Amino acid sequence: MPNAFCNNTEINVSIRNHLEKELGEYNLINFAYAIMNKKDPTDFAVISNKTAWVSFYTQHNYQFIDPVLMTALSRITPFSWHESIATIKDAKKILFSKWWGTMT
Repeated sequence: MPNAFCNNTEINVSIRNHLEKELGEYNLINFAYAIMNKKDPTDFAVISNKTAWVSFYTQHNYQFIDPVLMTALSRITPFSWHESIATIKDAKKILFSKWWGTMT
């Protein structure tokens, strides 16, 4: 059944509550946590404190060009976020400039 894991409300609420608790001391930090099925990248969810950004991201299917998620699809070991961003500079421009350009 598609989306059975990624759209599990109980799990996602638990993850969001934990992130908000742990990141709360950093005073209004923005966060996003993605969950993706490696066999079916359309089975995808984002947990974030920026609802409008999540809507924009998912409506444009940015999980297919997000350099962090693309890197995660091809490995099982930890990696530096900076390491993956450095490999796909055009995706970085798309992900950030379109969001900030349309939402300001």
